[in-house]
Formats: sequence, structure tokens, C-alpha cells
Amino acid sequence: MDDIRNPILESIAAAREAGAESVIPEGLISADSHVTEPPGCYLDRIDPAFRDRAPRVMTDTDGGDVFVIDGMPGSVPVGIIAAAGIDPRDIKKGETKFADLHKGGWDGKARIADQERDGIAAEIIYPSVGMVICNHPDADYKQACMWPITTGWRRNSSPARRTGCSAWDRRRCARSPRRLRISAGSRKWASSA
Repeated sequence: MDDIRNPILESIAAAREAGAESVIPEGLISADSHVTEPPGCYLDRIDPAFRDRAPRVMTDTDGGDVFVIDGMPGSVPVGIIAAAGIDPRDIKKGETKFADLHKGGWDGKARIADQERDGIAAEIIYPSVGMVICNHPDADYKQACMWPITTGWRRNSSPARRTGCSAWDRRRCARSPRRLRISAGSRKWASSA
């Protein structure tokens, strides 16, 4: 009987060992923060078979930038996915350009400055446009969009190329890996502390 493995008990033991070395920083931890995906994050990393349909930023009729997601009705105005710190009366659905958004929505160094100002010790960060993509009716398209964002590598890539996070998020987290943790949709991962 001693040679029978119990994976549940092994997982609990491993979690205890990992937890013993974890240091939670002082201050508040935001468990529901959102990133503003940069304009090329899907287009640049999606499986080439879906590149012509990749979510992309376009200029709307009102002059503002929007993410257009193939197969989804309407568009996602960047002004409503990057509204942190803005008085709700001042949030514009349209007319907002990506270049005018607060830099902390997509730049790790600026995000740390925002955390300092707000007294935030760490964050769990979710995608914004990616959460809309989770409702896409085409499962293959949805996976093609989410796979490079959540894991940073294509399904058929070699193990040597598998990075654990997308290139733009890796740069964001590298600024302070103990304070910026990424969660994308249902596939969760975190930068190494």
C-alpha cells in the first residue's frame, strides 16, 4: 500500500511548501484589475490562420479608437475599457484615442506608480477585450485569440518556445513581478516572484 500515490495529498503538500516561502506584501491587494490590451496584441500574436480576422483597433466614425472583433456585434470603444480613475460623468463611450489613455493601463512602470499612489501592494490583472472575446460563438476563433494572450505560445510551438505569458505582459510584469500578477480568462498564470 505504501507505493500508492495520492495526487491530492501531493498537491496539498506542494502548496504548503510553496506557501511557506511566499511573502505577501503589506497593503491592499486588488483582485479585479484590468489591463488595456495594446492595439497589436492580438494581431501580432494570433495563429496565422486567423490573422485576417484578429481583433484589431480601428478608428470609429466619431474619431475614437475601438477594438473590432470579427463575428461579434458592435465594437469595444477603448474609452470604456480604460476608465479607471475617471469620474463616471466624464467617461466617453467614443471619441477616445488609445494614445490618450492612462499609461498605467498597459505600461508596467506606470502601473507601479499608480499602485504607489493608490496604496495597492499587488494586483491580479485580467484582460478587458479578452473578456469580450470569451463570449465569441466560434470556439476555434476564441481559442486562437486567447491562446497567445494567456500563454504566449502557439499550440503547436516547440516546448523551447513556450514562455508562460505573452510578450507584452511579460514586459509589464518584469517591472515588478511580485506586484503584477496576470490572470487571463479561465487560464490562469503568474509571473515568477
